[in-house]
Amino acid sequence: MTFALSQSRYDPEDERERKVDGAFFKSAMVPTDGRSHWADQLVTVQFTADDTNYDPYCDPFLWL
Repeated sequence: MTFALSQSRYDPEDERERKVDGAFFKSAMVPTDGRSHWADQLVTVQFTADDTNYDPYCDPFLWL
């Protein structure tokens, strides 16, 4: 499994032009064009630097 970034380019097959910060891919499927390639992702990764008060996946009790 290999991690690849895709900070600024969306998958050209995605009509909504969504993107993520990066993802884990099978080593043989890692994209080299900086795009998301949704169908090939095993685990999607999004980095958050802003307030996470409204993030349903952020558990504040894990940080105590």
